[in-house]
Amino acid sequence: MTGRVGMLHRARLALVAATVLSFAILVTQLPLSTLVHQRGQLAAASAQLSAVRSENAHLSRQIAALHEPATIAAIAHAQYGLVQPGQIEYEIPHLPGGATGTSSLATPAVPHDLLVPPTPSPLGPVTATSAGSPASHQGFWAQVVGRLAFWRGTF
Repeated sequence: MTGRVGMLHRARLALVAATVLSFAILVTQLPLSTLVHQRGQLAAASAQLSAVRSENAHLSRQIAALHEPATIAAIAHAQYGLVQPGQIEYEIPHLPGGATGTSSLATPAVPHDLLVPPTPSPLGPVTATSAGSPASHQGFWAQVVGRLAFWRGTF
């Protein structure tokens, strides 16, 4: 019987030694710090990918909106003061009681975040005034030049 107990004891001792040896090999040979660092990099890359996908979706909506005639008309009116053929634009400087007049194109049907911001002109800043703002601080010729500023890029 002592032979059998001794054999069980040696088997348990061998099992514990094998477990300790495999743990020592695992700790010394497996680069845990590299795995932890790579996991952090993966999380950062996933967050960046999510942000890029969100921006890509926003830009796709902007592109789709820019293909619509209503968006083009709204941008032309807001940035250059243009109106569609047959329309007459009236500018009401200031009404008593704080209300100001606005034209039908002054508030575009397209959300503001879908409109592309104006690109700077290589010939200098555009001085056009919007239809709803009072232009009494500018002279007549400054207003004319501002309204025709869109022709600068064509020549």
